[in-house]
Amino acid sequence: MDGVTLTCSLDVGLSDSDIPAGATRQLREFWRRTSEGLLLVDEKFGICGLTLRNPTGAKQRSRDRADDGYEVSDSDWVLGEFVGDTDMLIIDADDAVLISAGSYPRRDWYRFESLTDVLSKYVETTAEKYWELTR
Repeated sequence: MDGVTLTCSLDVGLSDSDIPAGATRQLREFWRRTSEGLLLVDEKFGICGLTLRNPTGAKQRSRDRADDGYEVSDSDWVLGEFVGDTDMLIIDADDAVLISAGSYPRRDWYRFESLTDVLSKYVETTAEKYWELTR
């Protein structure tokens, strides 16, 4: 991505007492390291990046997206949203990592086991949606 400057700005992590009891293991691990922030966001053109949410924001965004007609359940946490489109990074009640595919049905969303692996590979590929290349 020539001419694009990517920004990372992550807030400090939360204490265990600040993480909701209903948060899954992967969410708890994530929020211990950072509460929220921007990951590889192109602030000039708005064409890529990931906005990460704190626990309150993740639950609120889940409700908002469900109200907008997306197949997001009450037990989902919308941990992040991809800049420039409607795709979401979701952790479900089973601690699985889901990446929504726009307004496609939930059965067509991408599913992963490890949040760490998803975020690490996203950084390695410099904000490319590498999962879209697998189908």
